[in-house]
Amino acid sequence: MIVKEIVYGSDLYLLSVAFREEILRIPQGLVMSEKDLENENFQTHIAALDDEKNIMGTVVLKYIAPKQMKLRQMAIYPALQGTGIGCNLMNFAEDFAKNAGCERMEMTARVSAQDFYKKFGYETVGEPFKEVRINVTKMERQL
Repeated sequence: MIVKEIVYGSDLYLLSVAFREEILRIPQGLVMSEKDLENENFQTHIAALDDEKNIMGTVVLKYIAPKQMKLRQMAIYPALQGTGIGCNLMNFAEDFAKNAGCERMEMTARVSAQDFYKKFGYETVGEPFKEVRINVTKMERQL
């Protein structure tokens, strides 16, 4: 497995958008809209690949303050969940953020994924709420 940053607008980026739509949107009865992709050219796209062509997981990082990033759109191919792909993506994303000078990471996590993020030291902030038809909660941690 290779985890790497992918270039916005590249063929691999377009594959990652289709992957996120398949894993995160279609099960909710939604499709990826232009609004969902707005400003992605200013965000960092990361993918876990099996052979440079097949995406197994993705995550997107977005600056929300000078020393703070938001982890968003984390998706792992369902049949591969629990195989370490998510851990590798998290480690890469956090290292990327630290190397970029970030001191804090936050996310809006699915309630069902909270335990995964807690293993990385993330804490729940506030009460769960609905976003894009699913129960989520804000989570954050110092890097």
